[in-house]
Amino acid sequence: MTTFTVNHAIPKKDVTRLAVAEFADAGQNLNLKIVDLAAKSDVINTQFRVKFRAQDSLHGFSGYKTEYEGDIQGELVTRDYNRFTLALGKLKIPDEALRPGVNVDIEVVATRSLGIRSAKQTISWQGTIRKPR
Repeated sequence: MTTFTVNHAIPKKDVTRLAVAEFADAGQNLNLKIVDLAAKSDVINTQFRVKFRAQDSLHGFSGYKTEYEGDIQGELVTRDYNRFTLALGKLKIPDEALRPGVNVDIEVVATRSLGIRSAKQTISWQGTIRKPR
């Protein structure tokens, strides 16, 4: 078992316990919320990379097109204790891919580090952008 050690000893299994909590809003306000189920985010540095794919309406569910792939800059990530909000709507994604009704396939790679050690976790989510309430 890999253990993170600096001032804290954190088992690797606790570093890679991120999960999608909510996919909300649309357009420029589209957010993906991720929760740290191990509640270690106050001591672990987390960086996110995303692959955002939208369904090509001409090809049904089989045709997804990559609209964005890259790192999410720190200013587009907010953390509230053990919850992260990724501002996907602020990325360079075409407006038509952020509209309500668009089916999306999102892959997030979280790199979590403490000192010189790091671990990666891939989180996948598929769904439909819904109209904001």
